[in-house]
Amino acid sequence: MIVFLVSDPEALDREHGKAGEECRGQVNDRRERVIALRGELDRALNSSSNFRVAAQRNDRLKAQVEAAERDLRERLGACRRRAVAMVLERAVRRTAPDGSGRFEFNAVAPGRYRVIAVEPGGAAPVSWSFECSVAGSETKEIDPRSDRSPVDLYRDLHVTGGAGQARS
Repeated sequence: MIVFLVSDPEALDREHGKAGEECRGQVNDRRERVIALRGELDRALNSSSNFRVAAQRNDRLKAQVEAAERDLRERLGACRRRAVAMVLERAVRRTAPDGSGRFEFNAVAPGRYRVIAVEPGGAAPVSWSFECSVAGSETKEIDPRSDRSPVDLYRDLHVTGGAGQARS
C-alpha cells in the first residue's frame, strides 16, 4: 500500500472526474463489445446446418472474444495508471504504512489536503481517502475506521501544520 498526501483536492476531483468520464465511456464500449461477441459465440455452433462452417465461425468468434477481453483489460489498466498518475502529480508527500498499518507525514504546511491510500494490483485495486485541514501547529488524529471514504481510484492521519507531522 502507498499513502499520498495530496494538496488541492478540488483540482484533483475536477481532473479525475473529467478523465473518469472519458475512461468509463471507453471501458463501457469495450464491455459491450465483449458481451455482444460472447452472445454471438453462444449461438455460433447453431448458426449453420453445415457443422464445418459453424465450427469455423465458432473458432473465429473465440479469437475475437479473447482479443476484445484483452483490449478491455488493457483499457482498464491504462485508466487506473492515469488515475494514479494524477495523484502522483498532486502529492506533496508519500509514504508506506508500517506493519501495523500506521503512517505519518512530517512537516505538513497549513492547508486543505486529501490523504489517499492505494493498494494497486489485481482485478479490483483497493483505495480509500480522507480529507482534512491543517491549521498552524495543530495536530490531528483521524480514525480511518470511521473517517475514510471509499474511492474508485484506483484516503488514517495524525496531522501537524508547519514543521509538524501527520500520522495514522
